[in-house]
Amino acid sequence: MKKQSFVLLLILLLFFGLTSSKPKRKNPLTGKWTLVTATCNGIVDPGARKDRIQEYTDDQIYHARVYQADGTFELLYQGKYFMVDDTTMVSIRCDNDGKPANLSNVYTVKVQNDTLHLCGFAIKSAQRNLLSFYLDEYWVRVKEN
Repeated sequence: MKKQSFVLLLILLLFFGLTSSKPKRKNPLTGKWTLVTATCNGIVDPGARKDRIQEYTDDQIYHARVYQADGTFELLYQGKYFMVDDTTMVSIRCDNDGKPANLSNVYTVKVQNDTLHLCGFAIKSAQRNLLSFYLDEYWVRVKEN
């Protein structure tokens, strides 16, 4: 009888433990962001498109687009991202077919209110060499209508 009571108690504890677990935290990156400023190796990046909108989805996909007045857009780049912890993101650029390309980033992420700060290193393969550069970007959340 003691063994059956112990097993029943263990099952009840497991049931309540699994059903009362904390809800999954919302990903603070999810949504659309517009670029405010970007530097590359400490120099203002003149090639950074300030008209781009970068979107992060809950299924760990990101893409950057430039929207036209008529609602059409140009896809600049896309990829997959992974939050290692609350402050570290790894992203892998993908080609138009969704296959990994030759560019990856490791960022420190800080989201405060509607501002996103990404800083870290991009690593690109070029023939037989690896190139790395330091990126420091500030974004603001796009308000949805």
